Amino acid sequence: MKSQEKIQRQKSNLGERSPDQISIAIIDDHSLVLDGLRRTLSVMDGDYHIVSAASPMEVLARLSAGEVFDLFVCDLIMESMNGLAFLAALKSRKSQIPVLLISGMTMDPPINQMKALGAKGFVHKSICPKSLEKIIQTILSGDTFFPDDPKNDEAPSEYFTENELNIVHRLTPRQLDVLKALAKGS
Repeated sequence: MKSQEKIQRQKSNLGERSPDQISIAIIDDHSLVLDGLRRTLSVMDGDYHIVSAASPMEVLARLSAGEVFDLFVCDLIMESMNGLAFLAALKSRKSQIPVLLISGMTMDPPINQMKALGAKGFVHKSICPKSLEKIIQTILSGDTFFPDDPKNDEAPSEYFTENELNIVHRLTPRQLDVLKALAKGS
């Protein structure tokens, strides 16, 4: 796509929502991350309308006011209300809007709690934009993405760049076993 077309699409993704656009709300209490995610999503191939929010309460208020969203991309750790509490609030409202949780945390994320509360996916903030795009498309199509899911072992090239896969292919079988165990929280 020409850079001029990308700039035009980026501008349209941030203004008024057209009826055929997919509305994605990004929720993060760090403005730098929020802005980076907004910019990343605005140049992806899908026709997305991007809404940024610094807290889950802001998004819950927008939902109460009748605003419609197709996907939430929400930080796991925030001061005002964390991602798990946001999932619980959505669950109590019987919301069917899919949620992709993101985090920069280095310890094991609470994947089982995320799933129990209805999250459709989890990724680390270090993920590359192309992989994030594929995972968002996966979730929007009705599927899920969690690092502990065995289906992700079978088709890693579907979600990761060639550079990311090259790193994994250089690992010894034992190193790969340890990496998989770590990803599963063992």
